[in-house]
Amino acid sequence: MASKFLALDHTKQQQILNAAMKEFALKGYKAASTNQIVETAGISKGLLFHYFSNKQGLYFYLYDYCVDVILEDFFGQIDFDQKDILLRFREMFLIKLRLMNKYPVIFDFLIAANVEEATEIKDKLNSLNQEIIRDSYLKMFTSVDESLFRSDIDPSKVLDIIIWTIEGISNKVQAQENHIKAEELRNGKTLQELDGYLEILRKTLYN
Repeated sequence: MASKFLALDHTKQQQILNAAMKEFALKGYKAASTNQIVETAGISKGLLFHYFSNKQGLYFYLYDYCVDVILEDFFGQIDFDQKDILLRFREMFLIKLRLMNKYPVIFDFLIAANVEEATEIKDKLNSLNQEIIRDSYLKMFTSVDESLFRSDIDPSKVLDIIIWTIEGISNKVQAQENHIKAEELRNGKTLQELDGYLEILRKTLYN
């Protein structure tokens, strides 16, 4: 069915995707209305289900679309020649903030999906999310210079601590009401806070 959707012109595709992402992000899966989606997108309900088999099919198409867009852009910007994982994660954090500003509707949808409780989709969402996290971390840790770490600490534990710190700050940013603007990143309070934590990690975990 999705192949018929992909045959539409790009502008019409985006109208439908944006309408659906906004509705699911605002109301969650159960309360989201396909009637509202088609009204916002300017199409008939029959046409929506001509492209997608049902509400669940639409939701998971959106999920895959959002993940693909973000990960392609994210990993396309990472400098894997940077072997110091703290410096690499610093740049990853900035990339993520830029993407939040670039794709606000997509991030709103993914944040809502991350806490979705609807029983008919929760298990599949959790499974997909765990797979994405696992694959992403494998890519993030490519060619990391573990010789920089203290020799008396297990390198895997060093990486866990760094990950938890970065994720904590990222979650704090995502919880803010307004998306951070790209021009505010490098000199903003968020980056200063991140650098403070990274300095503590360097002093604690590095040689």
